[in-house]
Amino acid sequence: MNEGMELKIKPQTGLKYKLKTRINLSNIIQLCESDLNKLINQIEDNPLFKKLVYPQNKENRVITLKRFPGTDITSNYYELNEQYFSEQSFLDIEQFVNAQKDVIDIIKKIGQDKFKEYFLFNINCLSKEEVASNCGLSLDEVTKIINFVNNLAIRNEFYESSLKFNKHSTNVISYNRIASIEIENNSFVINFYSPNIAKGKYIIDYDKLEKLKQIGIYSSSEINEINRLINYLELINIRKSLIYQILSKITEIQSNYLLSNDINDLVPFTQSDLARTLKVNPSLISRTIYARSILIPNKTEKPIEYFLPNNKKIVKNLVNEILFSETDNLTDEQLRIIIKEKYNKEVSRRTITQYRNELKIPSSFKRERSK
Repeated sequence: MNEGMELKIKPQTGLKYKLKTRINLSNIIQLCESDLNKLINQIEDNPLFKKLVYPQNKENRVITLKRFPGTDITSNYYELNEQYFSEQSFLDIEQFVNAQKDVIDIIKKIGQDKFKEYFLFNINCLSKEEVASNCGLSLDEVTKIINFVNNLAIRNEFYESSLKFNKHSTNVISYNRIASIEIENNSFVINFYSPNIAKGKYIIDYDKLEKLKQIGIYSSSEINEINRLINYLELINIRKSLIYQILSKITEIQSNYLLSNDINDLVPFTQSDLARTLKVNPSLISRTIYARSILIPNKTEKPIEYFLPNNKKIVKNLVNEILFSETDNLTDEQLRIIIKEKYNKEVSRRTITQYRNELKIPSSFKRERSK
């Protein structure tokens, strides 16, 4: 593991406590993006959290933020214009933003750079007063922008994808789009849709926290609440780190495919392979990527599991994609010929039939009848 990317929670002196809430790692992993942002907003609005991040004496700061390398936030987050709405059909977001025109005007006044630095990231954990001073704003204006960012982050439609599992299948999975992978200066950049993931992970100074407890900075009731907050943050850190590491490994393993969009460049690399590489349980990988998708450099959208195929999965993806793109009702034999001639993969007709059935795609005869 690289430094700062350890997924295991290490018990700390004085912090060996049991999670007494109903939320555990599995719950955190499976929360949709909007619900996770609601949880984070609630945690960060807690007065004790603010005391740990924005203490009057900065020497007593216990929690800071650290961004993941090679990441940013999607430009859609601060380019909420009419063209964006018309392309994405996010009518609810359009209405929301239109109702916040006074806030949009304030954001335009301070400019995109300051908006990103102080409101989307705020890596230096500056207080509202410090942000107001640096941006030339009033406290009321700063509060309005923070509320705007938080409310936008919890809107489901911001992450909703038009991507479905299979147009021929009755078992349709709706996806949440969590990031886009783009090329900047000849390198891949992971642009997250959620500002809370783009901000990075919480860095918790456990030693300092123990010292502050011992000198009586916090009351006994505050210590119990702090322990609960820290546990939440540790679980959230695991989710953030795991999502980052999965996408980072995909850009490494599937770099040729991301550049070419040629399925022949897709490398067999399964979820089990990824789990061994990251040293986590395969079930954790499965829950993390379920129903989540990303945009790739050519602006097409794919489920994350698409990038973690075995040889069988690659051929199944071909069957699915060909049937998506072809207007004719291709037979299984015609599919076999296309896959052999165009993609240089030798597969029997019987195998094609098997894969099509596993994809719950009807035969060409049934598809023709359904028309």
